Amino acid sequence: GSGIGLRDQYNAEAESRLRAYHRALERHGLPFDPALVVTGTFMHQSGKAAMQRLLDAGVPFDGVVAANDAMALGAIEMIRARGLRTPRDLRVVGFDDLLLARLGNPPLTTVAQPFHAIADRALELVLDQLEGKPVPEVSVLPTELKIRRSCGCEVAILGDRASRRPVSTSRRTPLELLDARTNELHAALTLVLRSGTTDPANAATRLLTGLREELTSEPEAFTRAVEELIAESPGESERYRVLQLAITRLREELSEARCPELEDVWYGALSLISFSNTAAQTQHRLAVDENYLCLLTSGEQVAVAFDVPSLRTALVKGLPIAGVRTAFLSRWRNEPHTELEPFLCLVDGAQVDPGVEAFPADRLFPSGLLPSRLRHTLLVFPLTFETRNLGVAVFLYSPGIQGYHVLRDQVSKALMTVGLHQELMQRTMLHERSVQERLATARRLQSLGVLAGGVAHDLNNALGPLVALPDVILSELDELGLGDEAADIRADIESIKSAALRATQTIKDLLTLGRQGKTSKGSLDLNEIVASCTSAEALRFIGEINPAVRVNVDLSTEPLVVHASGAHLERAITNLVRNAVEATRGEGEVVVRTASVHVTRAASGYEMIEPGHYAVVSVIDEGDGIAEAALGRIFEPFFSSKRVNQNSGTGLGLAIVHGVVKEHAGFVDVTSTPGVGTTFTLYFPIGPALPRSEAPGHVAGQCRARVLVVDDDPAQLRTARRVLTYLGHHVETADSGKKAIAILLEAARRDEPSPYDLLVLDVILNEEHDGLDVLAQIQRHFPEQRAILASGHAPSERAEQAVARGLTWLVKPYTTEALARAIEQALSSAGASHLSLRPHTVLPPSRSSAAV
Repeated sequence: GSGIGLRDQYNAEAESRLRAYHRALERHGLPFDPALVVTGTFMHQSGKAAMQRLLDAGVPFDGVVAANDAMALGAIEMIRARGLRTPRDLRVVGFDDLLLARLGNPPLTTVAQPFHAIADRALELVLDQLEGKPVPEVSVLPTELKIRRSCGCEVAILGDRASRRPVSTSRRTPLELLDARTNELHAALTLVLRSGTTDPANAATRLLTGLREELTSEPEAFTRAVEELIAESPGESERYRVLQLAITRLREELSEARCPELEDVWYGALSLISFSNTAAQTQHRLAVDENYLCLLTSGEQVAVAFDVPSLRTALVKGLPIAGVRTAFLSRWRNEPHTELEPFLCLVDGAQVDPGVEAFPADRLFPSGLLPSRLRHTLLVFPLTFETRNLGVAVFLYSPGIQGYHVLRDQVSKALMTVGLHQELMQRTMLHERSVQERLATARRLQSLGVLAGGVAHDLNNALGPLVALPDVILSELDELGLGDEAADIRADIESIKSAALRATQTIKDLLTLGRQGKTSKGSLDLNEIVASCTSAEALRFIGEINPAVRVNVDLSTEPLVVHASGAHLERAITNLVRNAVEATRGEGEVVVRTASVHVTRAASGYEMIEPGHYAVVSVIDEGDGIAEAALGRIFEPFFSSKRVNQNSGTGLGLAIVHGVVKEHAGFVDVTSTPGVGTTFTLYFPIGPALPRSEAPGHVAGQCRARVLVVDDDPAQLRTARRVLTYLGHHVETADSGKKAIAILLEAARRDEPSPYDLLVLDVILNEEHDGLDVLAQIQRHFPEQRAILASGHAPSERAEQAVARGLTWLVKPYTTEALARAIEQALSSAGASHLSLRPHTVLPPSRSSAAV
């Protein structure tokens, strides 16, 4: 008839057993039907589910061949649930000969693997190798078919009552019948006893001898023979079963000579087997329960350990409770798994010092801890958790102790828990250290900001002439027509301006870091900011660093509105672009890209990026990349792995980038591969859409204006006079705010208009009122008075007030170009139409970036 196969599709052993199933069908001339093969997972429940699918499919079959006993028992349970019987309706065969197979209802026919023979053979191979003898690569040992009731074959072993010889009419005594059929009975008993005894022929002889003595002159001889066979393997359920079958077979074969005395013999023997089996099962259950309680107790102690000393203490107490008095637990020391480090060495219930920090893995445990004169049986288990290999556990075997595998799992989980706890503690400590370091860095930056703020005004005033006058001097040199004779002078002047601009940039960076949390923000389009940072004018520095670098800009087609400070965003993006250019050697490309990104779940990158809608700008280079060891420090002030040269920055560029991003509640991500390149990605929260802007008003052309410069520094006054005169303006100066107020109040008393088209006011005047207050007093009399506020450092709230009033803010020290643009901006309105317009003086080309 047809058959079915239950297998585990992910198990190589199961595939091997399936191939054996194919060969068996071929040998008996039965066709293989793939529809009758279903998959399982070697588990009881999967066999039950597979059997249900087959029964529901309605495909006819006669029997079930399962890849292991667990699935076979699950199949029998489903067969019974459908009102069918095994083996009457469906026959079932398993594999492995588990204890549950022998205790099943009905007992399961299965294939037993010769574990004792395997162990013996393995030791022989090891000893042969130690002695230098050759050993085969593969040793094959025969399995044994355990015939029980589930396949229906046990009926044939017991004998078919209908096919037995007819009862003889001449009645013989039991002893006469036994003598006449001794050889026949011996063969039948040997067949029955082969699955439960190591020497079935000897067991059959002993039973027949005991029965002969019982029938002649020695009472209880048969019962003693049965008792001796039971005592040879106490608690072995299979032996009880086959002895019961053997006695049943004897009783059937000798039924011709049935008599009360013989029935008493059968009853006594069967009662002894039943009682012994019940007692053995009860003792086994008590032992299992006791062992379970011991394992539960040890497991509870181990489960609450979260560090190495606590776990070691818990194991020292828990293992002896579970019956394990000698054990060696070790963890892997290195990744190739060639060395182990002892975690716990327990000998006779006491913890001992291993004497070594590590030992070769092939030793399994430190040498010298067990007396070599004694013979030991050791059980070795790998300590694993999911896919992680943690170490090795070695237990000294003790008879009667169950659940070594449970102890292994408990230790593995405990080691994993300790490892995770240590990792968590380490991360927490690193996080705390990082927080403390960041706080310390923030305090240092704050101190730097305070220091820079305190000296910025004086430093910027000192740098003013060095930044502004070189353009004027270079223009005058051109007018003199000296040509090549003045080439060295021109180069010196340009070097002076370049050095002054770098010094200015350092001061600005320090001020930016020191003013985090105090910036004025508004709604801006990130695309416009990026376009400004990558304009031809903004990228002039590339010619000084690496002219072979190309900058490609890829802007989002949709507006990316953010609530931000435009100046700070420009500084951050410009720093990233400059870094990318500096990192690129020879020809290369820097890509600046913007996009709208929805982060649906927290994303882990350089830092955790929270879910949200972001305007994102990425700067991608093809440079040297950043080493992993340096990646964690790149945002520290003054940290740099770049080579230092005359075009190097202040060392604050990336610190400013990080500070600006955090100031705007954003996130930074950095990915870098040495030798390939680096990508910086800035995430800024998307804000509401920008309101529709008015069309730009008329911008006046260049003009000759009357300008009053107010500053308390003589060098600044002289520099401003020189530059403004060079630009074609009529200039007057005042060295204090009081003098400026007095000049304009005099004009007001004479009821005259303001004598100046424009005021250039220093904000910090070292007197009672600052430049903004001075302008306020002047505008009480001349409300339309235009002004530029210039400062190297001023409190941010004063800057916000100036911008809110529509005033032009000029950062000191300023270049000639910056001052010219500021004047044009301040005078660009219809109200300035009365000014005398004239062509503007053309400035000489400069190879230094303007400080705006």
